[in-house]
Amino acid sequence: MDEYERVRLPGERAVVMVASTTGQGETPDNMKRFWRFLRRKDLPAGSLSETGVAVFGLGDSSYPIYNAVARRLYQRLLNLGAKAIVPRGLGDDQHPRGYDGALEPWLESLYTALGQMYPLAQGETIRSLPDVYLPRHTVKVKHWDGEQKHDGDTKRLSPALAPFGRGNMRYTPVPTEVRVNRRLTAEQHFQDVRHIELDLSHLSDDEQKQLAYRPGDVVCVHPRNPSAPTAAFVLKHLGGVVKSMDDVLEVAPIASRVAEFAFKEAIDIPSPITVRELAEAYLDLFGTPSRSFFEALAVMATEEREREKLEEFCSAEGQDDLYRYNNKEKRTYIEVFEQFPSAMPSSIEQLIELVPRIKPRMFSISSSPLAHPRSIHITAAIVRFQTPYKRWRTGVCTSWLATLRPGARVFVGVRQGSFHFSRASSTPVVMVGPGTGVAPFRAMVWELSASASLTSSSSSPSSSSSSSQQREVHVFLGHRSQLGDFLYSEEWHRHRSDGVVTSLHTAFSRDGDSKVYVQHRIGEAAAMVWDALYTKGGTIMVAGSANKMPKDVRKVILAIATKKLPGGADAANKWLRQLESSKRYVVEAY
Repeated sequence: MDEYERVRLPGERAVVMVASTTGQGETPDNMKRFWRFLRRKDLPAGSLSETGVAVFGLGDSSYPIYNAVARRLYQRLLNLGAKAIVPRGLGDDQHPRGYDGALEPWLESLYTALGQMYPLAQGETIRSLPDVYLPRHTVKVKHWDGEQKHDGDTKRLSPALAPFGRGNMRYTPVPTEVRVNRRLTAEQHFQDVRHIELDLSHLSDDEQKQLAYRPGDVVCVHPRNPSAPTAAFVLKHLGGVVKSMDDVLEVAPIASRVAEFAFKEAIDIPSPITVRELAEAYLDLFGTPSRSFFEALAVMATEEREREKLEEFCSAEGQDDLYRYNNKEKRTYIEVFEQFPSAMPSSIEQLIELVPRIKPRMFSISSSPLAHPRSIHITAAIVRFQTPYKRWRTGVCTSWLATLRPGARVFVGVRQGSFHFSRASSTPVVMVGPGTGVAPFRAMVWELSASASLTSSSSSPSSSSSSSQQREVHVFLGHRSQLGDFLYSEEWHRHRSDGVVTSLHTAFSRDGDSKVYVQHRIGEAAAMVWDALYTKGGTIMVAGSANKMPKDVRKVILAIATKKLPGGADAANKWLRQLESSKRYVVEAY
């Protein structure tokens, strides 16, 4: 939204706004300037009286503060006099069909309302999907014969990944190198969890500044598609255009079409580039397609049965079938092309339009810049699961990360996370991190440990302890088995014995007769948790799976408060909401 010229807003007749909620009800980075403008006190109450608005929110009900940004935005627009074209819509990532569960009916009502506001004149038609998917690039192919030296080396042709994102969210990925890649879980354990260390020591000063981070921040990892199946797909279906994955492409944007369809995010593609680099590093061939992709294929398909099936998927009645076929089964672009071959694009230009760019995957950084200088650590569970039809699927990014050896190149960026941690604070902190949710807390505790070591080495023996050593740090960790997947167990016991961690509470759900989770351990330590949060004004941070865990942890905290506060449930709810709004109860779920 920050790219939009705000001064135009009062003169707009209809504006559609889509807003996500980040962290604890926070405004996303690319909306902050726009939101500050709307909140100005000098804006007259009727300044948007001529403007119609439609607002749709992207949220996740596993977070305590759900879709707060869209709610606030919608209300503020109405307060400024704007007229609602349709009621506010709220998408929930936890819905079985994701955001589409709320988006589809909301769009239907929006289209109906816009049709009434802007009736088509006689003879006018709405632009068709094929126009939208007309290429915005020209591509020239230079074939590689295995002998000529045309800079076939990927590193020379594409020394860096093209910038990613838009507006103030745009950044250029930085090339790091793998220093360590080791398995944390026992070999016999079903889940492979990796500890990966990325080396930053070879980077320039500017690149190191780009990757500067604090405990609680996240690293954006740009993965690559697997080489063999990618090459098999490209050479099979585009064999009439390219002869080798080392063929070189000269890619140039068509300025008029890029401008005409500016609402579509274009893929930044460096030129020249090899077919291999384009297909492995840019095109999301192993991602799960969106519904608009099926709408495009329905128009492009030349075989009647294929076209009918695609049209059925795109109909209102066919949404459940599409969800079961595509989302539940985690189909890939390649699989859909294979199953609807008559819709397969015949040119690289068309393929670039149909398949979006691979998005980076976000991981909580598990290292401390103080304890692990010029390094970024990642704690990653290798994704492998069965679909409802018993097909094994793997995560594009984590399965790629698992194969990397020391020296391998990984392009990354850094973004601020939900947790804002200061080692200088003296108030207690309660950390709840089951599974790989341990990552940000490993970073924070190492930061405290390194800070304590620096303070003790620079202080005289008679000086008092540092605030970082005195700070209460209560850690709750949850795993299936103590011997199978207790991540960084030796480190945690060392931090506990050194006094950096005040108390360590572990829940191993499969080691006993009954399943025990982190919320049970919190309940057992209710007096300590209450003292830390209520009496001493501490903070609680929760990280991990977005399924049931965050809600279960919140329930037990609420139950503790209900017992402790004279006002019972009403007082407890009020206190907990205050904790959340003051960012003393923070959740980062995935």
